Amino acid sequence: KIKDNSNFTLRGLSKQIYEGLATGRDTIFFVDGDTIRKYNLERQLLKRQLKGKDVKKWRISWKDLWTIYPYKRSRDGKIIAILENELRSKYPNTWKYLLERKDLCEKRKYLIKAKRKWYEIWCPRDPSWFEVPKLLVPEISKENCFAYDKEHFYVNTKIYGITLKKTYVKLYLLILGLLNSKITEFYYKLMSVPKAGGFYAYKTQFLQHIPIKIPRTPED
Repeated sequence: KIKDNSNFTLRGLSKQIYEGLATGRDTIFFVDGDTIRKYNLERQLLKRQLKGKDVKKWRISWKDLWTIYPYKRSRDGKIIAILENELRSKYPNTWKYLLERKDLCEKRKYLIKAKRKWYEIWCPRDPSWFEVPKLLVPEISKENCFAYDKEHFYVNTKIYGITLKKTYVKLYLLILGLLNSKITEFYYKLMSVPKAGGFYAYKTQFLQHIPIKIPRTPED
């Protein structure tokens, strides 16, 4: 009945439902404020970062965590790693920090095998995924814990982001309320996969099928 009364699925409203970035070595690429000050890391390469536990129902609790993001956009619009010479000259402190940890970075054999630079993030995604308003949900949770992010946080693989199509960008808060509702949670738990300890998986394969009722008239 819930599905029959809806006029959209979350997939139909969404531009994208995605998993966050993966560094392959969080202990190096995720840094806190103290580390930034200690090494005087250049702010131009730092992005505010969230982990799964930072996303609560209705709210976000940022812990002063940042990602070293050594990328830029090329002339043809692609995201590419900054070359070593440019890193060394423009961002000497960040370069020194990474160079001191080169051995650990190179232990990511899959990255080297893929002919990537040793200081790259394994799955950097595209900044355009993060630097927009979006809905966030932790990948594993006991209940629906959606939050609205208007501050353009970057997120890791323990968080899924949802960006809406241009037509529906004014409906973020409405959709947030629907996603956090008891009736949506009830439906979601019927179609998702239960985990040990009463947890549920919140992934694209399940999130995309959430039924959404968007009012078309005041009576709706």
